[in-house]
Amino acid sequence: MKISSRFALFVSTLVLCLNTVPLFASTQITIKAIGSNAEKVYIISSGMISGRDTLAKTNLNAVGNAEFTLRLTTPVFAFIRIGKKSEKVYLQPNTNTEINVDLKKEHRIFVYRGKTAEVNNYLAQSSQIVTDHLIINGKYINEFEPEEFAVRLDSMDKALAYFHRKYMAKTSLSGEMQDFLRISARMYPLSLKQNYSTARFYTPTEKVAVPPALQKVFGEVPFNDALLLAKDEAYATVLLYYLTDITYQIYYNILPEERKNSIILLPKLKDAAIKKGTYSPAVKEFLLAQNVYEAFDYGINEVATSLYNEFMTGYPSSFYLSSIDKRYRKWLTLSKGTLAPNFVGITPDGQKLSLNDLKGKVVYTDIWATWCGPCREELPKSKEIQKQFSQNDKVVFLYVSIDTDTESWKKFLKSDPAFVGTHINISNSDQVSNLYKTYQMVGVPTYLLIDQEGKISAAPAPRPSSGKVENEIKALLK
Repeated sequence: MKISSRFALFVSTLVLCLNTVPLFASTQITIKAIGSNAEKVYIISSGMISGRDTLAKTNLNAVGNAEFTLRLTTPVFAFIRIGKKSEKVYLQPNTNTEINVDLKKEHRIFVYRGKTAEVNNYLAQSSQIVTDHLIINGKYINEFEPEEFAVRLDSMDKALAYFHRKYMAKTSLSGEMQDFLRISARMYPLSLKQNYSTARFYTPTEKVAVPPALQKVFGEVPFNDALLLAKDEAYATVLLYYLTDITYQIYYNILPEERKNSIILLPKLKDAAIKKGTYSPAVKEFLLAQNVYEAFDYGINEVATSLYNEFMTGYPSSFYLSSIDKRYRKWLTLSKGTLAPNFVGITPDGQKLSLNDLKGKVVYTDIWATWCGPCREELPKSKEIQKQFSQNDKVVFLYVSIDTDTESWKKFLKSDPAFVGTHINISNSDQVSNLYKTYQMVGVPTYLLIDQEGKISAAPAPRPSSGKVENEIKALLK
């Protein structure tokens, strides 16, 4: 997308303003809520490539009020969460912002007063327009077929455009800020389109079948430094889907035999593609950082470490380094020789069984689900490997299902008598979430190899189809 000279000037002005703000400037936020005085209040910022961080938190007082003083160096997007209601907010250093909300109303919109009121009331009202278009007659927008989905998105786009014209006709906001807000308001809908298209049209053959109306609505991905500088999370999501599309393009252009090593190969190829691209400096930095972060999806390896070191050298002061470093250090807690974090599941006959209960044995762990296609594809090879060790009571193949429907899981096991081994299920969402966090899982299947002392040999471990599992188990038995 070509950036207009007016918007480029806005980005330059924003950067200049950021550089002239004192090192820390106080931002006062006052919340006045009616309908409840028992809600917790959070101010949350986006990590852009890794979740969110809580900047501040408190409780509403006896009359439903709360106050925060934040020390900001730059204008930034954040989220204000009161109870279950969360809303995007734009914060500026050296400003006072008052937020009024009626918590008794089901569809409540925050109303702002203060220097940033025009900006934040725009964000609140445009967000409500998007929300109003997400569910049609009880049906979520992404459940429609492509042509109808495009029509619904187009209706949302027109509603946002009409609101934008009407709202901006009454404001004193600069033209540059008006453009900034217009683009920001379109990012979540654009991410909806990307999510839908990625799920339905990700192979080269399928991409050809994308309806023209769907291609057109909400346009292409903009490359916008101002949104990155302000840490717009919806824009980060848009860029993440953009990078995912690059990943698919590269994956389907490499030879089929090379795809087996795609976990190692893809980060290098994506890094090269990003560096060749004609991106603005901030967008290029984000894409490179996201690629490094994703390179650690499957643990610490030579390629991920090399890309990490290269990124640190090129961007020693990058905002994204803390997220990458945090992930790297988390993987260190799962390195070879460290004690494997315990987890507990329920066997098909209703008994509790933990990983610690299997200490003294080599445990090859397969975390899977019946609804997971790639999980099921690996099962025949897993059964072959398991058969090789069937006479060795020092080896356990532990299958950890995360199915929420435990009856479907039990039915699946009964339907395949050859699917032997030690089976447990973890269906509680909090326990599954903890398992994901503990073992840095990005999805299923995930494999672990634990030695006889209960220590990690490999996390993640090779897949059954890799041809490496048998030898790695044998090495632990020596």
